[in-house]
Parts: sequence; C-alpha cells; structure tokens
Amino acid sequence: MLALAVMSCLLPRSAVAQSTTPAAGAPPSRRLQVLPVGDLFSPLIADPKQPQFHLSFLVTDSPVFDTQVGAVGFGETFGLVRRPGRRPGDGWQLDLAGVVFAQFDMRRQSTDLVNADYLVGLPLTYRHGRLSARLSLHHQSSHLGDEYLLRENPVRLNVSYDALQLLVARDLGAWRVYGGADCVFVHAPAPLKDGILDGGLEYRRPTPLFRTGTREAARLVAALDVQSWQRGGWVQSWSARAGVEVGPLGPADQGLGRTWSLLLEAFQGPTPFGQFYGETLSYVGLGLHFR
Repeated sequence: MLALAVMSCLLPRSAVAQSTTPAAGAPPSRRLQVLPVGDLFSPLIADPKQPQFHLSFLVTDSPVFDTQVGAVGFGETFGLVRRPGRRPGDGWQLDLAGVVFAQFDMRRQSTDLVNADYLVGLPLTYRHGRLSARLSLHHQSSHLGDEYLLRENPVRLNVSYDALQLLVARDLGAWRVYGGADCVFVHAPAPLKDGILDGGLEYRRPTPLFRTGTREAARLVAALDVQSWQRGGWVQSWSARAGVEVGPLGPADQGLGRTWSLLLEAFQGPTPFGQFYGETLSYVGLGLHFR
C-alpha cells in the first residue's frame, strides 16, 4: 500500500515534468539572462582600442616616439544581461567593458613606462541574423609614465574624453563590413574635437587551417580599420592586422572556449597613445591577442 501511495504521488509530477520539457527543435527561451556568455557584436580585429588582453612588439616612427615599443592591454568585456531574440544568437545585451593600454620603451634599460590609457564603457549590443550593432558610452583618460616624466620633463596635459559611439556591422559570408561614428561630448584639451568617423572590413577564412579540438579550429584572418578624427580638419588613420586566429568555429560555439590570435600589425595616422595625441605615428609589429 505504501508503494502504491508513493507511485500515485510521483506519477502526476512526472507527467508535469514531461509536459514542461522543451521538445527537440523548440525555439530558445526568451527569458532575461544574467551574466550571459559570448558577444552579440563580435570584437573588432584591427581596432587599436578594442578591450582585450594583448602583448605586442612594435617598431615605431614618430617625431617624439621613435623607438621599439612593448605594448600591452589588460581588459575584457563582460556580459551583464541579455534578452535573447527569437532565433539562437539574436537579441539585446548590456556589457561592461574596461581596459588599460600601456606602452613601454624597450630600448631603455628599465623598459620605461611611457604612456597609459584607461578606458571604461557600457556597450549595448544587438544582433538580428547577419546584422549587428553596438552603442557604447565610454570614457578614456591618459597618463605619462613616471620614468618618462623624470627623463624628458615634458609639459603634461590632462588628456581625457567622454564619447558615445555607434557601430553597425553586416556579415557577408567570410567578410564583415562595419561603420559608424563617435560623438565626443566632453574632451580635454581643447584641440580635441567633437567627431570621429570609423569604418572597417574583416575577413575570416571559412574553412579552417586545422582543427584544435571538437569545436575549435585555426583560421586565417585579416582586417582593416579606418578612422577620421576631427582635429581642426579631418585627419585619417588606418590600422591593419592579419594572421592566425584559434578559437570556436562559429557563433553556436560561443562560450565553449577562449579565442587567441597571432597577428602582424601596422598603423599610420594620429597616434592612439593618448598623451601624444597631437603627433602622427606609424608602426609595424607582431602581437598576441586574447579574448
């Protein structure tokens, strides 16, 4: 009798459990997700200010910065909340991004810290099929290294700005094209102006060079990022990167592993190193990037 009573209590619960189990092929849940994994707007490959971890060796050419540079970045973009769309991979997501970019003079005995840029932002990202977008409110401030200050005794400037950036991207098979603009609404010093135009092109080889795991592979990548800065007139810069990327095969595998890449790098235009914002800079080098 006891066994029958237990079975009579369990059977309705089993039936309810079966009725609430999603059937194969059912649409994904659209409930709000806290601390989601993955990116709805894929990080830009060639953007010098993309929040990520990286280590690069650069040979620079500039009137005030002509040396060999060890450039590092310590940063990440964390998903806070996501509202999934009707299809897997679609939806809205709010992130928190933060990064420190630092440059060290490799020709000095103590590898002097020359410049450090601090960037923090709140990106709101969106994806619908092949279309994606990122609206980001961010702040950057820049500071000279102590060794550089003691050696050169320069006139230090308070370089910082707050901006709202909008980028829209479109996936076209192995290619990705994007464009947008920044509205700089607080800036110092005064020569920094109110606008930045940004655009670029990326390529990821569809077929992998080789597999590194069940859902990971190595592939060839290449990218070009072009920016136009409003500094008395419009001044252009370009950043190009190409090499090998190792990571998840596609959007369906996001969150199953990290991505790292070994990239050749080149840059020409107004320097991305904040304290030297008034100077032009070119460099070539090799970088290791993680995200």
